[in-house]
Amino acid sequence: MRAHSNLLQVLVGLCIAIVLAVVAGGYALFHEIGQLDRRLSTVQRSTQAGIERVSALSAGNSTGIVALLKAHGGLEQQLARIESAGAAKGDTAASGSTSTLTAEETTVLRTLFSLVRNANASSRYKVGDKIPADQLKPVPDNVVQAIPRLKGTNFLIDQNGALVVTSGADNSVVLIVDAA
Repeated sequence: MRAHSNLLQVLVGLCIAIVLAVVAGGYALFHEIGQLDRRLSTVQRSTQAGIERVSALSAGNSTGIVALLKAHGGLEQQLARIESAGAAKGDTAASGSTSTLTAEETTVLRTLFSLVRNANASSRYKVGDKIPADQLKPVPDNVVQAIPRLKGTNFLIDQNGALVVTSGADNSVVLIVDAA
């Protein structure tokens, strides 16, 4: 009987230890989530401040925008973190396309083209569509200066307010940047 009593005490002790370990792990996880939430808030504030600065510089000054984005490495890193977490939205590119945009480039394009969403219209184009050349214009030099990968491409603003970029002799859509 005494052996059963000792075994019971050991089992109760193990159960208590397991419960304490689970509680401690839960607290540590809760604490880590709180820290991540605070970091995300900081990144969001910094990103918003950067976007506001880019917008203020955008009045025909793409050189200033490029300089700001290159000089503000912290903003680029934070935007990259947000983008990798899936928070950066609004650009669509063909798989493997060299026209995939970073979050900074998307912001620059939205600013330089003054993209405004038309809520009453639906998107007409998708990546891979072919657009007649007479509907397109060459991407302006100030945009190519900001995003050199767009050299030699053409564009239009669709009825939805999105920037549609084409490339190649057949004017295939390679990139769509939705209005913010």
